[in-house]
Amino acid sequence: MARTPKERQDEIILELLCCVMVVDRTASATEKAHIHRILSEDDSNWTAAEINERIMKFIARVEVQGFWSTLDDACDKASALPMSRVEKLVQNCI
Repeated sequence: MARTPKERQDEIILELLCCVMVVDRTASATEKAHIHRILSEDDSNWTAAEINERIMKFIARVEVQGFWSTLDDACDKASALPMSRVEKLVQNCI
């Protein structure tokens, strides 16, 4: 089944948030909770279990691919986000 533009944007936002989370090579429960809160405030349709699974897949990808390569990929994808989503994301992070 094809993803909607919003679903794809949610994936990009999750990746960006995860990059911020693991930049110090840790992923604390508090940081994960913040990702849940930010996605919830951004009207994500994912359940808590789906978000947890996606976070764990991200962490596994960083372990295989390396942080900087994963960050480069996430930043490349971020250019597809509409400015309105970026602005809302920044507001939710503050």
